[in-house]
Amino acid sequence: MLLRRIIVGTTAGLLLAAGSLVPATSVDYVPWGRTAAIDQLLKPGCRHYHYRFRINPPTDNWAAELFLTGPKGGHLSTAAYHGPYDPGVGRAAFRLCRQSIIAGKHTIRMKITYKDGYDKHEGWVKPSHFRLLRRR
Repeated sequence: MLLRRIIVGTTAGLLLAAGSLVPATSVDYVPWGRTAAIDQLLKPGCRHYHYRFRINPPTDNWAAELFLTGPKGGHLSTAAYHGPYDPGVGRAAFRLCRQSIIAGKHTIRMKITYKDGYDKHEGWVKPSHFRLLRRR
């Protein structure tokens, strides 16, 4: 019985790990928005690192979640917007502290959910990337 649990647990773990290795090119991104950020200088202490966003789903009843990950894939920050209360276009910033981040390529991912009547639709926008550069 114990051996059976180990085999089932190991198989499930391998399947989950294999599912996370799907290449990003096989993902169907939705055209409901985009994010962008320019390369920025990594500064000492806690600072704001700016980005731009555009959210344009088919209806005004939407929500957007943004996720910032670091060069090693670690989660660094999030942001959320909700239409029609928040603007669908704008400039914002992630507040990051030097002690918790490293220089390198960072990724902004955005998930958009919108409702059309009683139907809920959700999808991921193509990620954007920017670099935080060390001081010279």
